[in-house]
Amino acid sequence: SGMPRQTKPMLRTSAVQVECAHQAAHTSSHTPSDPAAAAALSSAGPSAAAEPPADAPDRCLDCGDGKGGGYEALLYLLFGLGSGWTLVDATMIEVAKMGQVQPEGLALATALGTAGTIGSTAVVPLFYAFQRQLRWPLGRWVWLALAGQMGAAVLGAAAWRVTWGGTSAALYAVSFLSTFSGNFQQLAVVPWVQEGGTDSAAVSWTMAGSNFGAVICSLVGFLQMPGSPEQRFSVSVFFAVVATLVGLGAAAYALLRRLRNRHSSRPAAECSASRGEGGRRARQPVAGDGMASMRHVQQSDLILRRASGSRCARWCRRARGCGGFLPWFALHPHVVRVAAVNAILQLVCWIFLRSLMPYAAARAASEDGTAASAQQAHEDGHAGELQALTVEVSLLAVFAGATLSAYVPDRAVRLAPALACELLPLVAISALCTGWRPLGSSTGARAALLVSATVARFADGLFSPLLYRIAGDPFPESERQAVTQWPGVV
Repeated sequence: SGMPRQTKPMLRTSAVQVECAHQAAHTSSHTPSDPAAAAALSSAGPSAAAEPPADAPDRCLDCGDGKGGGYEALLYLLFGLGSGWTLVDATMIEVAKMGQVQPEGLALATALGTAGTIGSTAVVPLFYAFQRQLRWPLGRWVWLALAGQMGAAVLGAAAWRVTWGGTSAALYAVSFLSTFSGNFQQLAVVPWVQEGGTDSAAVSWTMAGSNFGAVICSLVGFLQMPGSPEQRFSVSVFFAVVATLVGLGAAAYALLRRLRNRHSSRPAAECSASRGEGGRRARQPVAGDGMASMRHVQQSDLILRRASGSRCARWCRRARGCGGFLPWFALHPHVVRVAAVNAILQLVCWIFLRSLMPYAAARAASEDGTAASAQQAHEDGHAGELQALTVEVSLLAVFAGATLSAYVPDRAVRLAPALACELLPLVAISALCTGWRPLGSSTGARAALLVSATVARFADGLFSPLLYRIAGDPFPESERQAVTQWPGVV
């Protein structure tokens, strides 16, 4: 593509980006769409690769003194406590107890999942409809998400026993509101984390924070022993603990906004001086594979905008031909693959497994795996204990996977293993719901349930942040925020 040899190790590319860039360069080399800009880029030497454009603001995207990296990572971790799915996971921990006293019984998890699915379905059109009219900055949507999480936690603590018409109306509202607010992790939180020029590990730390909140809830649940005759404290106390975690997340978000405002207003000359004193370099947006050169950003933007005959442009024209229903990048093969795999991960891990787990736990905890013995295990509390243990261990696995993803380079992402780690546990847990008993014993069934749920949720914790990190790789910097939102929309 005509780039100097010494700049190639610095590029943040994927296989799709390389393919599209080469095709685009081949096409644009025969089309005089912007000869002046093309000539300017092609004539730029190695020294120009590190220089910002002439009209760039005299501010650094992010800077520090070499000591703030760990502090900021901690803030992103705490921010995730209140800005993700902590409350949804916490509610599922308490289902073992709530299912014993609420009218729905074993079907409570499925009913709460249905209410949450309605919230997930409603949030996307409402978000875009209001955003089209209000034009709010992403930070304001993040505050709205935090307020929704806090409201759901307070409602759960105050009114989880309230029923209406034979249904757990208050819990339905908690599930709807927590899921509605949790979806802003993809729609607003992750794009906000990326928009300040933050490296991609911050995305992993933020999502790990959400899973860390679930770990804390699982440890509290372990102490509480929900569903057991020896339960130590009430569901209301548990939801009060969750509300405290959401408050910590809101406080961390306020500190992050303060740090970002301070960094964005710091003059470039001062930033250069701090680098000379041992500080780290100002960061450009990265995909986990190293620093991005300014020249590469300019070249990618020029190539993808000028290549009207490339494969990328043909996919974009197909999306535009859908009457404006889809964004212009929606049918790009890379975006389709990432969005589809992410959707399957979320559907299997947080809808199917969540709904099947009470039935699988009842069968696994029973004496012979029949429906009658499963009902007896549910009434005795043995099924609730197994379900609570499975949920708690699987949430630990989610946090472990999300933490590991912060150290995994983007180029290591493989979609086939991600799908296998979700679909195989789904098959195993579905078989347990029908009475399958590995090794012909209750112990084998319990172990199969525990291992299957742990593998599925570890995979979700590992792959979900990576998918959001690579979603916008083949696109210019100016488009990556919208592309990153799209897998969450799907």
